[in-house]
Amino acid sequence: MESYSTYIFIAVIMSGVGYMATHTRNFNIWKMGLLAFVAAPIVMNLNDSKAAIWITVIFFFAGFMLPHAHIFDGFLNAISKAINGFRFRDERRHIESQKEELRRKEEELRRREAELERLRREYEEAMHRTRHSHYSHNDSSSHRPGGERKQNKQQRSDEEKSGHGAKNNSSSNNWTKTNNPQRAAQLETLGLDPNKVYSSKEISRWVRNLASKYHPDRHHGKNEDEIRRLTEKMKKINAASDWLKRNPDE
Repeated sequence: MESYSTYIFIAVIMSGVGYMATHTRNFNIWKMGLLAFVAAPIVMNLNDSKAAIWITVIFFFAGFMLPHAHIFDGFLNAISKAINGFRFRDERRHIESQKEELRRKEEELRRREAELERLRREYEEAMHRTRHSHYSHNDSSSHRPGGERKQNKQQRSDEEKSGHGAKNNSSSNNWTKTNNPQRAAQLETLGLDPNKVYSSKEISRWVRNLASKYHPDRHHGKNEDEIRRLTEKMKKINAASDWLKRNPDE
């Protein structure tokens, strides 16, 4: 039995012959037959001629196809992708699940941002209505016949003349205001004592303090339910303030 070096020599020679045959012009079946006619006696004289024939044929065609290996790129790539897909299928499923979870969280974040933006707009609209109502009330008060100064002067004169009678009238007026259920409910909404009489300026000042307390910008980091609760509370405050401004203490 020949040593492995003999088969290695045959493999190298035949692959080289096949490679040169690829670059030889007008290489055809007759020239291949002539080459086989020359190589056949050498191979057949070996003890293990069957193995030598296989080595000769295989390495000749390997050398012949070597310059054309690019035609197998697509086939080899497909095989490689199939093998990698089978090997890394669990990792791919894990990555896809992470992507889906990330996409779901992004959608939830966008939904919460839209909800917060809606609440912020509602709060700003409520504040705008409150300021507009306050300015309108101040303008109407400043244009009343006789003016506030004249009214105060007349009131002081009446108090000096009437004495105890003016006190009785004031007490009667306070009793009327404090026993108005709707007015008492609005004052309680603002956190004020329903048994007292407040001026428009006092109520406006108190509403501004409440607005600065419940403004969304002062409540960063709180959850969506808390922001919604504060917004609803601010709406009630604005509604109570509007009612009291339309029905001021005289």
